[in-house]
Amino acid sequence: MSIERPYDIEPQSMADQIQTALKRAASSFGIDPPTLHSGAGHDTMQVAEVTDTGMLFARSRGGHSHSPLEHTNWLDCGVATQVLTLALAEMAGAELNP
Repeated sequence: MSIERPYDIEPQSMADQIQTALKRAASSFGIDPPTLHSGAGHDTMQVAEVTDTGMLFARSRGGHSHSPLEHTNWLDCGVATQVLTLALAEMAGAELNP
């Protein structure tokens, strides 16, 4: 048996304050978000080398990602947008009530 690794990319941590703001925003909508490790080489990995970053994933039917089977319904897109808006407002120092 042998294992080949065509590439080896070090993981990039997301900023704690952004992840905290996203979790707090999700919680205000009654969502208990899991913490996920993403294996995809998102642009966020590159941006994280120069500034604080965080990622928010919208739910995809069947859990499919980066696949032709990936589908996120409009309601879940709307919820993710509301969570992102609330998190951004918090980080900007605004107070919004969902």
